[in-house]
Amino acid sequence: IGAVGMRSLTFLVARYGASAFFVAVSVIALVGLLLVPVALKGREARRSRDEAAGVVSSRVLTALLSVFLFFGGLALVWAFLERIATAHGFDVAGVATALSASAISGIAGSLSVALFAHRLAIRPALLLGCALLIMCAAGLIASSDIGFGVAICLLTFTWNFLFSFLFRIVALTDERAGGLVPVATSAALSVGPAIGGIILNRGGIVMLDAVFLATTLGALALAGSVSRRCRAGSI
Repeated sequence: IGAVGMRSLTFLVARYGASAFFVAVSVIALVGLLLVPVALKGREARRSRDEAAGVVSSRVLTALLSVFLFFGGLALVWAFLERIATAHGFDVAGVATALSASAISGIAGSLSVALFAHRLAIRPALLLGCALLIMCAAGLIASSDIGFGVAICLLTFTWNFLFSFLFRIVALTDERAGGLVPVATSAALSVGPAIGGIILNRGGIVMLDAVFLATTLGALALAGSVSRRCRAGSI
């Protein structure tokens, strides 16, 4: 769905303007909203069980902060990929193709976790993610349209590959903390584009790219530190 949507919606904007994009997205969202009662039909409402009250540990907060920074750092550039491509002089067709391919790369990232995560410890996964993010950052400021397309694909692959490990780290700190993960991701995806727009307007693409890399690598470093403390049994 993502591959088809990003391909078609990009051409829709190019031909009919931004208003056509928002109309299309709103209609799709409305259909999804109307399907919610159908999806929930026949399910019994369950009362959530009261958990024992306790203070959220600093390690839980650190793990959630790593998730927030990771998603926020990715959102910094994801929201402005078209703007970055325009600054490089790439055409709409090339950007649409790259976005479509990136959706498939995201699927590949998720499948990689499904197939190999049980053989890969958290620390090697985070180190691999760091290497992929560095290559992604290099591709985003490259003048080659192929390099830019590869960077977008790496971005979505790494995104889908790493968040499973980040969520695992959150769960290791406290089983109840999983309920706070959507708060961290939603907040990051809301704040990230706003901050990215300010950076892009004031510092340009290179500064945006540098902040993206520093934020995501910092997030993985935080996650790695929490993971080490989990293994040491200090949680």
